[in-house]
Amino acid sequence: MMWKFVLGGSYSEGTSVYSVTGTYEDVYQDIDGCDSLVVTNLTVLPEIEQTNNVEICLGSTFTEGTSTYETAGTYTESYQTAEGCDSLVITILVISDFVTNTVLATICEGQAYNEGVDIYTESGIYNATFYCFWM
Repeated sequence: MMWKFVLGGSYSEGTSVYSVTGTYEDVYQDIDGCDSLVVTNLTVLPEIEQTNNVEICLGSTFTEGTSTYETAGTYTESYQTAEGCDSLVITILVISDFVTNTVLATICEGQAYNEGVDIYTESGIYNATFYCFWM
């Protein structure tokens, strides 16, 4: 009995090709006419892929793994999972004049929350835009 693990691909045994998780039997005949049986337990692991949308200011950089990016574009990094399979991280990098960020803040009654030059004293959803500066 053989155990095989494949990531999103296929496995070949003799003239058979398998791409779905399952148990497969292949019969072979030797030169003396005797049969032999090979049982394969195949597990097909799903491909692992993650996409990150990243926004940075001009002149800034973004690091994924051992790579650092400073130009807008789509970048792919390949890693190896604990099972020895490849996984992909796709980074879609955008260079922007301003960067959007969400802040969840809690204050006590009578206190204030400062964001940039704005001061908030009441509950609500507020939008503040901060522009990237470069020379």
